[in-house]
Amino acid sequence: MFGWGKKSKDEFETEIINIESQHVDDDDDNDSFTYHDGDDDEESEEEEDVEKLKMIPLFGNEEEEEKKRAADGIDDIIKMYIDESGTGTTDDNNGEEKKKKPPKRKKPKKKHKKKKNDSLWDDLKSFHAELLQYKCIGPCLKCLTKLCYISFFPCRLFTRLTCCLANLPPCLFVYDSFKFVFCCILHLPPCRIFYRFVKCVMTLPPCRFVYKQCNRLPWKNIIIFACILFFSGAMAVGGSYLHYLYQITVPEEEDWMWGLEPTSWRYRPIRETLASVSGKEPFLTRNTPQHRALVYLADEDAKQLDPYNHKESMIQRYGIVVLFFALNDKNTWLHRDYWMSKFHECHWENVICEDWMEGGRKVTKLNLYSNGLLGQIPEEIGVLDALDAIDMTNNTCTGTIPEGFEQLKRMKELRLDQNNFEGTIPDFLFKYKHLEILTFGTNKLSGTISPNFAKMDSLKKIYLENNDFTGTIPKEFGDMPQLMDLMLDENQLEGIIPTELGMCSNLEKLGLYSNSLTGTVPDELSRLKKLKILYLDHNSLYGEIPAWIGGLTRLTDLRLQFNDFHGRIPDLSSLRSLERLYLSANQLTGTIPDWIGSCNMLYDLQMFRNDLTGTIPESIGYLQNLEIFYLDNNRLVGTLPETIGKITTLQYFYVDNNDLQGALPSSLENLVKIRKLRLDRNRFTGSISFVGKMERAGMFILSNDLILFACN
Repeated sequence: MFGWGKKSKDEFETEIINIESQHVDDDDDNDSFTYHDGDDDEESEEEEDVEKLKMIPLFGNEEEEEKKRAADGIDDIIKMYIDESGTGTTDDNNGEEKKKKPPKRKKPKKKHKKKKNDSLWDDLKSFHAELLQYKCIGPCLKCLTKLCYISFFPCRLFTRLTCCLANLPPCLFVYDSFKFVFCCILHLPPCRIFYRFVKCVMTLPPCRFVYKQCNRLPWKNIIIFACILFFSGAMAVGGSYLHYLYQITVPEEEDWMWGLEPTSWRYRPIRETLASVSGKEPFLTRNTPQHRALVYLADEDAKQLDPYNHKESMIQRYGIVVLFFALNDKNTWLHRDYWMSKFHECHWENVICEDWMEGGRKVTKLNLYSNGLLGQIPEEIGVLDALDAIDMTNNTCTGTIPEGFEQLKRMKELRLDQNNFEGTIPDFLFKYKHLEILTFGTNKLSGTISPNFAKMDSLKKIYLENNDFTGTIPKEFGDMPQLMDLMLDENQLEGIIPTELGMCSNLEKLGLYSNSLTGTVPDELSRLKKLKILYLDHNSLYGEIPAWIGGLTRLTDLRLQFNDFHGRIPDLSSLRSLERLYLSANQLTGTIPDWIGSCNMLYDLQMFRNDLTGTIPESIGYLQNLEIFYLDNNRLVGTLPETIGKITTLQYFYVDNNDLQGALPSSLENLVKIRKLRLDRNRFTGSISFVGKMERAGMFILSNDLILFACN
């Protein structure tokens, strides 16, 4: 397209000399910056500079039309420039240049004929000649010319748009104000030095060309554009300041993955705070308790805690909210007044708080007994580090005992019985220094009972009944003199009862029933003078019932049934507080002792399936509180004592499968509370007219045939 760089050397030199001479003439007429060999007076230079600044074109009437025509005729100028340059060739043989005629180009139809901008053409030509003095500049200049030609159209559109905006009164005012301020700034010493430096730089040929073209630009539009940039920068600075002041943030792409909608500026700082507790993984999955708690605290919580100034309060509330979402997945909670409300969590039902020494109120107790809990206890419960009591008895909690409990160093009462916990007892529980009550009964815990319980000097009550523990009873329990309750019932424990238990002088409850224990009852247990409950039933213990049991005067519940005890019933007349006495399913012999009437607190007496003989003593009538009386499957003889009718509280009376005989006592009609009465497999005679007066009776078995009576 262009024939630059293909002329002979002499032709180039001749053309450059002509262009430079013409360029010098143009500089005298058009340049605002002129280079002076001599030094002028400083004050005159400053005044001249100010006058030059005032001469910047402001779109006057004539100049405005001239510039619009120049802008509209840019396409024609470029086309003319291309046509006149041509694509010439050089013949190496004769050195003569052969020019090809450019192809005819169809001129676009225009309503008005545009004038060519001769000044722009001269500038381009002179600048082109100057650049040709350097090697390898021809190809670059071709590319630059093409780019300029392409960019003329958007520049023209921008010029027209800014021309319309520049004529508005506000824009004119901004322009005049900026010009005045700029002129004032130029009088400052640093600006004068910079101005002189720029004057020197502007004498260079490239700078002169650029300056000429800039002198033709709509400066008013540029100033408007600069003002727009200024206000945009001011808004950016203001936004940065607000971000610093209020930590206003824009949601990142990963926030949408978390299911968080940016309805509040609080959610990101809250997420960062909670991530230090739970990590980021729980928040990446929707509908996890942690994710739901984060959404609640960020957008739904009416309390609106400050995530920067109340981090501890935020973490405590998070722990309670996660617990709610984790154990109330199917909306099964029974008692939940004020939960998830705008009130402080200390006002929520069954949440107890105390004033803490560090300031604020902290949760110290959670009483969720029989509250319909369902699910796994979250690890985040560990953030409630002030907790000293948790009661989740009689719920449907599953999983293992969470490791978050390790952080609850102040724990005194931990009640998790009657749930579905699995696994073993974690070792970190043995590090509790203040724990007094530990109840894990009626779960699915397994493993052996650790001897590390002996390291817990404050532990007073241990309830591990109805689990799947195996092994033997640790003898280290004897090193816990403070121990008051030890309930190991309904497990799979083996071996003998350790004699070291006799060292637990404060023991009040000892439960070992429904295991596989063997041997005899050790005499060392006679030291347990404070013992109130002794459960040894449903094992394989043998020998005679120890006589020293009669010395445990505080006993209220003695259960020895379903073992292999034999011999006579020892004297237990001193057990005046005894309420339950279970001696059934053994191999006891002898008669029912007459001292039984002195235990007038008894309301449950069971001696069935033994080899007892003799008669039922008359003193049985002194048991005025007796409700359950089982003597079936023995070898008792004689008649029913008349005093049996004095036990008006009796509800269940079984004497079947014995050798009793004679007429039924008429005092039986006084047993108005009786529910079940079994007299079958004996040799009773007489009438049963008293049956009609037993209004609560549900079942009578008076002979070998079953006779049912429905309750009224």
